Amino acid sequence: MTCAVCGEFIFERAHVRPKKSFEKQENDELNNIIRLCPTHHTKFDNGKIGICRSKEKFIINEGNELRCESPKSPISHVDPDYISYRNQRCIADVKFRLGIIPGSEHGSWC
Repeated sequence: MTCAVCGEFIFERAHVRPKKSFEKQENDELNNIIRLCPTHHTKFDNGKIGICRSKEKFIINEGNELRCESPKSPISHVDPDYISYRNQRCIADVKFRLGIIPGSEHGSWC
């Protein structure tokens, strides 16, 4: 398995919806984990990577630029509600390209 963003073989298990947001008895392992390298895990946690609702693209903030990438490893198992939860916590530029800021649907890359 590899990082879902860059394909690097070194990866960590990243929670799409933060584990602390679940009730203690809830199991988040099956539909809430994606594999990300340490660099992309940090960017993901800091709201600089969003996931298109279709799960076919990432919107990534790299410095002053945005780019769109197809996943390099599977993310189709991720619950769409968890993706929405995460995307609402992204930075404004990423939200715009995700099409989730009101009026931004024409600027969406998803």
